[in-house]
Amino acid sequence: MKILYVTKSEKKVREFKDVLKKHVDAIVNVDSLFDLEYDVISNTPTRDLEANVKKLVSLVWKKEKANYDYVIADGYGLFSDYAPNILGVDSDSWWPGTQRDKNEALVNLFFGVKDREIYYKSVFVGCDKNGKNIISTGYLYGYLAKKVRERNGEGYDGVFMTKEGKPLSYYSQEEINEMSARFAAIEQLVSKMG
Repeated sequence: MKILYVTKSEKKVREFKDVLKKHVDAIVNVDSLFDLEYDVISNTPTRDLEANVKKLVSLVWKKEKANYDYVIADGYGLFSDYAPNILGVDSDSWWPGTQRDKNEALVNLFFGVKDREIYYKSVFVGCDKNGKNIISTGYLYGYLAKKVRERNGEGYDGVFMTKEGKPLSYYSQEEINEMSARFAAIEQLVSKMG
């Protein structure tokens, strides 16, 4: 099986391969945009994470469908009903500066807000040789902390409190992976691939 993962992140490819090894007995070759040495720009993104990922997969699938059994892509974001137009698909770019700056700004944005529920959402879309999409979605629900607590993890893990009341950044990387929205979506996608 040959798969093209529409990413330039070696870490994402490594994580995807690790999940594949657990579920697929056949030899699988996973290429990325880094291997093909070209960029894909998906313009006019929407507030709909799944629609954005479908569009990205479609753009690449049209060029590469003859070369791969599956073309896959993913998208993710941190979401909140309190700030739906700030976070979500724009959670990486809604505030300038470092990730610490973004974490501090998010805590300040929620100052005095009682409903502090937030969640990570990860969407994977795979397109097979016939153009059929396979869609998988993973979630991790929690609450926004009242202050930043960085230790492990990345992104908003320093302000993401799990349902157990512990900052996500206080878990080991292995524990974070086991509960992550991204890994849940990858596992779901791999189980749907023939």
